[in-house]
Formats: sequence, C-alpha cells, structure tokens
Amino acid sequence: MTGKDASSVNGKPQRPRRATPARDHERVSAGGDAGRGDLVAARRELADLQKQVAEMNAQVAVIRQQVIDRSAAASSAASLSRIATSIAITVLVGKVVRRLRLGLLGAAAAPLLAAQINHRLWPMR
Repeated sequence: MTGKDASSVNGKPQRPRRATPARDHERVSAGGDAGRGDLVAARRELADLQKQVAEMNAQVAVIRQQVIDRSAAASSAASLSRIATSIAITVLVGKVVRRLRLGLLGAAAAPLLAAQINHRLWPMR
C-alpha cells in the first residue's frame, strides 16, 4: 500500500512506512537468537491479550443481554400497569355517567372523557 491509498480508522491518511536501512537489519540478524526470543515472547503476550479481549467481549455480551431482559420486563410491567389503570378509569367514568343519567349523550361522551384522562396521565413522549 502506498501513502495515498492507506488510511487509518478515523479516515486521516497515514504516513508511508520508512524502509529500514540495511545496517539495522544486519544488527538484528547478528543477534538473531535474542531477537527471535523477544519476538516469540511478544507473540505469546499478544495471543494472551487477544484471549483476554475475547473473554471480556463475551462478558460484555452477557451483561448487555441481561440489561435488555431487565428493561423488557420493566417495560412489560409498566405496560400492564397502564392498561389496568386505563380500564379502571374507563369503568369509573362509565359509572359516573350512568349515575348522572346523561343518557345517549353521556354514553357517547364517556369513552372520550376516559381517553382524555388517560392522555393527561401518560403524555406521549
């Protein structure tokens, strides 16, 4: 890849890598055993870190699922509470309309009145 078509995560162009001089390469070759040992140790450490990251990702997935389950249960309970309260309000308004003997007009107005009360209790978000 050249510097023109290489990009980093944030979209900014990266600088092209510099070629290492031949004498630096010879020094590494001269101490090849020590360099290889360091490389092997670094690769082992990298593999261990990747394993830890995978384990942490699995833990995060489990925690996210638990949060989703809890929020679903809470919203379910809230929905049932709202439904029960709406039913109670509708029944109460119906009984009040019957007591007042408003007739056909009251029978038509009762559901509208109950709906208005429900909307004021739980405004739309």
